[in-house]
Amino acid sequence: MIALSNRLHTFARPEIKERMIEFFTSILGCELLVISDAKSMPTTIVVFVFPNGASLSVEFTADALDAEQARHGAWFELKTDDAAALKKKVLELGLPRVSYSGNGYFYFQAPGGQVLRIASTSERCEVECHSFSVLRLLRVIVVTPSSCYPHPPPAR
Repeated sequence: MIALSNRLHTFARPEIKERMIEFFTSILGCELLVISDAKSMPTTIVVFVFPNGASLSVEFTADALDAEQARHGAWFELKTDDAAALKKKVLELGLPRVSYSGNGYFYFQAPGGQVLRIASTSERCEVECHSFSVLRLLRVIVVTPSSCYPHPPPAR
């Protein structure tokens, strides 16, 4: 089995470091676990630990993508028990909302440019968990992620 880890690493520009720390700790409730400002390191690295144990490390470097470029990078999903309250906080902060024509989800750009989606922990998978269709030998095989089921997916 191959799975995506709950540890992520990204890069951001040094001038947004304090705003990013404030956002991830005050708004998202992350713990600031490590700040590496060691002289032997060419850049500063901070690690945000989410309440569920997932972590995001951010390396601050002048050659990181700017906010506009970051929109074309990986997008992350935040799960919360109160999506409406988190959306309200994000909007009150004036963080840029990001539109995506593929769906009606709420996306925004965090300090540093990372695009995040706010999703409710109670949200069920839609359209068979955004099923991915794969055309192989002129037949379509629908692959449904196992995270959508409380049990293994049906045998094919």
